[in-house]
Amino acid sequence: MNTARDLAGRALYESRLKHLTGLMMPGAPDWTELSEDDRERWRVNAEHEAAKAARNPKD
Repeated sequence: MNTARDLAGRALYESRLKHLTGLMMPGAPDWTELSEDDRERWRVNAEHEAAKAARNPKD
């Protein structure tokens, strides 16, 4: 299922993964290896990020 909500959650998750190497942290599992609960948490995080961006648009 690739809903817009799912895609936004995955995009946020994968963008945060890129920071792990720079922080000397171990790699995280691929999106498809996450539990449904973990994927839902990332979907909610993406919704919060979008709402925050909508409230504070950049010039």
